[in-house]
Parts: sequence; C-alpha cells; structure tokens
Amino acid sequence: MAYSKLSLGDLPEITNEILQRLDDYSTLYSCILVNRLWCRLAMPFLWRDPFSISKYKKHLKYHFIDIYLYFLGEADKNILKKVFEIDRIDFISPPLFNYPHFIKALNTNKLELIVSDWIDSCTKSPHQNKGNSLYYNLPQVMPPSQPHCSSLSSTSTYFEFSPLPKDIKNINEIIRHNFQHKVLPVPNILQKRRGAYYVPYSLPVDFKSLKREAEIPTMKMTALPPPRGRQPMFPINSLNSLSMTRQFSRFVDIEKSIKLKRFICCALIKLFITHSASLITFEIILRHKIENSFIYDVYEMIKNNSKFISDIENFTFHNSLPITKMVYIQPLISYLPSLCNLIKNLKIQMIPNRSLETSRNLSKLICSQRQLSKLTFREVFQDSLSSLKNVAHTLTCLIFDTCHFINIQSFQGLECLENLESLQFIHCYLKSEIIEHLSNIKNLKIKTLSIINRDGSANNFQYQLLLLKIGSHLENLILSIDKNDTLQNISHFCEKIKFIHFTKLKQDSIPELNRLILNFGTTLRYLTLDIDDYSYVISPFQYIKRVSGIQDMEKSSILLLQQLGQLLPPTLEYIDLFLILDPINLKTFLINCKHLKLSRLLLRNKIEFYLDFTLQLLKEFIIEMNSIQYLAYRIGKGVDSLEWDLGGNKLKEKEKAREFDPYVKVKNYNEVVIRKSEPFYV
Repeated sequence: MAYSKLSLGDLPEITNEILQRLDDYSTLYSCILVNRLWCRLAMPFLWRDPFSISKYKKHLKYHFIDIYLYFLGEADKNILKKVFEIDRIDFISPPLFNYPHFIKALNTNKLELIVSDWIDSCTKSPHQNKGNSLYYNLPQVMPPSQPHCSSLSSTSTYFEFSPLPKDIKNINEIIRHNFQHKVLPVPNILQKRRGAYYVPYSLPVDFKSLKREAEIPTMKMTALPPPRGRQPMFPINSLNSLSMTRQFSRFVDIEKSIKLKRFICCALIKLFITHSASLITFEIILRHKIENSFIYDVYEMIKNNSKFISDIENFTFHNSLPITKMVYIQPLISYLPSLCNLIKNLKIQMIPNRSLETSRNLSKLICSQRQLSKLTFREVFQDSLSSLKNVAHTLTCLIFDTCHFINIQSFQGLECLENLESLQFIHCYLKSEIIEHLSNIKNLKIKTLSIINRDGSANNFQYQLLLLKIGSHLENLILSIDKNDTLQNISHFCEKIKFIHFTKLKQDSIPELNRLILNFGTTLRYLTLDIDDYSYVISPFQYIKRVSGIQDMEKSSILLLQQLGQLLPPTLEYIDLFLILDPINLKTFLINCKHLKLSRLLLRNKIEFYLDFTLQLLKEFIIEMNSIQYLAYRIGKGVDSLEWDLGGNKLKEKEKAREFDPYVKVKNYNEVVIRKSEPFYV
C-alpha cells in the first residue's frame, strides 16, 4: 500500500520541490504525461516563462499565444475578428488550466518579438518559402488594364516566378540592359561623405526586385532623380503603377501589423492582471522606437494593480532612449519605488547625463529595496554610487558592466559595502578613486573578483593594495592578463583560489601562469583559459597586426598544450580551453591529463583541424578516463562566434554526438559552462 501511494505521487510537496528545480522544457513536458497529479504540479512550471521558450525550441510556432488569446474577453475577441480579421482562436479547444495565472517571468522585448512572429505566422502564405521561387503576394485590388493580368488566375492572388539566378552574370543581355539603362543609371565614380563611400544613386541589389522588373518588360521603367539633401542608403525601385500599388499595400500591411502587435501586447498584460498573475522576474526593455512600444499604454493599469509586480525579485531596466523621448518614461519610473521594494537582483542600464529626473527616480528605486543582494550597472549615473549606502547591509554582489564613471563626483558609497562578496568590473574605465575607496573598506571580504579588459587611471600599485587586502579571502578570480606582474601579484597575495578564468593570455605570460597553477595545487578546482583574440579587425590597416596576433596565438596555444597538462593539480575537476587546438599538441595535452579526475571537459577551437581525428582523440581519452560526465566541443573564431558545435542541432553535429553517447553526455557549451562573471546580457 505504501509503495502504491509513493508511486502515484502521494508526496506532492517533495514532487513540487523537485519540479521547481527543473529548467528544461522537454523534461517538464514529459512530467505532465506521467499522471494527473504530476500534470497538475508540473503545468505551472511549464508555463512560468513561455516567452523564453524560443531559446529552447527555436522552431516552435508560438502556439501558446493562441491559448492565451482564448482567455480574452468578448470585446477584445471582437476587435481581433472585425478589425484585424483574425479568427483562429475560434478553433481552439477550451483549455484545462488557468494558464495566464502561471506566468512568473516577463521580458517586454521578448514579448514584442514573439507576438511579431505570431502575427507573421497568421498572415504568412502556405505557398511561401518553397525552394528558390519567388512568391509575391499581390494586392487584392488590381487595375484590369495591366498587361500581365491575363497570366494570373482569377482564384489566386499569388504569382510564381521561375527560380532566381544565383549571380547577376548569368542573366541574359536583355535583363542586363534593363538593369543598366531602364532601372537606374550606374555611376562611374563613388562619392565620399563623412569618411564613407556611397553610391549617389541607389542600385537594385535585390535580385528578386530585378527579376520582377524583367518579367514585365512592357511597362515603362524610369530612373528616379537623386533626392534632395542626404542620399539614401537603401535601394529605390523604379516607379510604375504596379510597384506603387505594391509599396502602398506593404505600407498598409506594416501599419496594420504594428497596431495589431500593440493591441495584442496590451491585451496580454491586461489578461495576466485580470487572472491574478504575480511576476517574479520583470524586464523592461526600452529601445529607440518608443512610439511603437506598448509599455506606455499599460503602466497605468500596472500601477493600479500593484500585485502584478509587488513580489518581483529580479528586475531589469534597460533604457536606450534619446533625450527627446525621455519624458515618456517618467510616469513609469516614478511609481516603481513604491510598487517594488522586494527586489533581490536588480539590473539597470541608463545612458548617463540624459535626464536628471530619471536618474533620481532610479536612485530612489535602489534606496527603497529591503533585500537587495545583487546590483548590476550598465553605465553609472548621477547619485547611483551614493545610493549604495542604503543597501549596504544586504548587498553582496556588485557588477559594473561597460561603465566609464563619467561626472561621478562622489565614490564614498563604496566604503560602506562591508558585506560585499563579489565585485566585478567588465569592460570598464577604472579610476584610481574607485580602487582607493575599495581599499579603505575595513572588513572587506571579497570572494569573487572580476576585472575584464580593464582600462583607466588606476595603476599597478593600487591593484596590489587591493589584492593585499582581499587576497586571503579570494576564491574566484577572473582577469584579463595584460601584464606579467599581474600574475606575480596573484601568486604573492592570494592563498586559496578555487576558480580561475584568465583571458587575453599571451606567449610571454605562460611561464608565470605555470608557476601560479603550481602554487594552487591543493585548492584549484575550476580552470578556464582564453588566448588573446585578434579575430575582429576594424580596418584593413590592421591586417599586419592581425597576422602577427594569429601567429602569437598559435605559439601560445602550442606552449599551453605541451606544458599545461602535466602541471594541473589532481584536485581539478573542470577545465575550459579556448585555444587553437591542433590534433598533435592536443594529443600531448590529453596524455598529460590522465592523472586528473575531470567531470567536465569543455574545448573551444578557434580553427577547424581534422575534425574526425580530433573527435576520435577525445573519445579515446574519455573512454580511458571513465570520470568525465559532460563534454562540450565547439569551433568558432571569436569567444561569442560559433561555426560548429558537437552539442548542436544540425544533422552532422547530431551524428557525431551519437558516437559519444555510450561514454559521456555531449552538451551545448552554454549548457555546461560555469561562469563566475556575469555581464549585463548573458
């Protein structure tokens, strides 16, 4: 009897705690198929963040929007049917759960993007995207006198052209003649303005547009005169009655789509509020196109229904509006301090010196928090650092991402952060005053320090003082190695480093790196090494620097692969390398690592070297080690670029991953990577 109760899930509290820790949609979907109890317990977690589902299943058609719209009131449904001519929600079966009540996370930018994709799926023709043929949706009202109308079926509004040419050189002489003389004249001289070359007359670089013009040779095609003032950077099609009708139809469709998107976004927010939803994560993303954003239509509704955001624990405010449109967001920000005071994780991006009123309201938002433990700034603003005094008793993690500390008059708020455990500077301009105030904190016990791509007026001596103060407590270290004395200071002042992530490693810093790893032979458990990245070139004049940088990366990679393996301590259980991994030196590295008991092996290769041979080496190493649980292998020139991933969804990637199934779990790199440094956008 006891076994039957346990098998049927007679312990809902324990089952609920287990399901709460699952962050995989496929696993949660499998849970709802077990029995009714599991379905009832798992369904709220499956619907807590539906607008982030695209990062798990990019091929989905966002069917959950239809289910949400089923819950709309009759008035809103009539607007969808009569005004926007959408009746697909009539064919949905009645839902079994109150799905709008389950939402816990909302990102305004993702909401708009997914609604836009849903609108495209509503209006998209089933005949589109077939091979290389061009299907053009012609307007419903067409002049009967057009010469090509006889070739169109009276029952169809789609006209199929033959496959498009892959290269303009393959087009016959008549089309080339029309392209050069009837569409637009090709200028012989490029003009220069503001340091950039441009074509004074826009050229029809879209072959689809070119093919349409070629299919209707009887129509008169004339060139547009160059417009006054600033020259356009986009192609201007030749004006004729058909193209004008099409352009007008496109304009009407775009305007209708914008209004529909705005209506659905507002209707969804209203729906969540009326169904007593309470958010845990809320991200407000304000871009340049403020006139099309829905958030300004619903902030009054949110203000009057404070339960919707009163329990928020994770809040992100991203504002990149120009100064002329800052007035739109003032009512929204002014109410936030009184509505949200239980935030634990707060992220703020605010363009500095744009609006003093907005800066004051955001400072009030920080000061009003009672349990703020993590604060991230993407650019600091006036009074932002002084507001840290009010949250110093709870704040344990402080992150500055791309901050230049311009016109910041007071840094004294930093001296109050005695409970700080994690301090991170990512692509920041560090002033000497910042390091001085941090060094003046009496009981500073930082466990995580991140300084990536540092710049500024702080000198090496000030960094030594900071390491001297926190070195005995430091456990996680993320640094860009620009000087060898940086590694020497770490060896002198730090005692129990467990996590190391070094970027911008160069050839001359490898000997000191080897000595540092030996110093932490009893504590080091996680190691991530990135060589310097010269993959991005700003101008052709930097080509010589890029070539020399690649040569330096090759030498650094060879030295690391040949020397690093035998120096790694037996306590190491995680290693992540971003190097140029050639099979010969990789084999040497793997042979020297056989004394380790790794649980995760992550390799990022900047260049593809004999992929099959490299994967065979990894498989043999994993079989012999018999301790590795997770493997990630990807190829990409830059840190964020991706060309091939063993844990990807492409057919060849899946075929290669199946060869490792009996021995290890192959994962996507982003699923198994351990990051101690968290930028504004992860």
